[in-house]
Amino acid sequence: MTRALFIQQKKKAPFLQWATASLVLLILAAVFASYYAPDMMYAMTSQLMTMCGWQ
Repeated sequence: MTRALFIQQKKKAPFLQWATASLVLLILAAVFASYYAPDMMYAMTSQLMTMCGWQ
């Protein structure tokens, strides 16, 4: 039983690493985009807030 759980967790690890790396790259891209094109980031944030109904 324990071995089966270990094998199951081992399969999920690459996906978790891939997802974490993708999230980190997305955050870095947003930081650099906000530095080089602040008007675009402002427009994206405003659009996101409007779609969520916060504005």
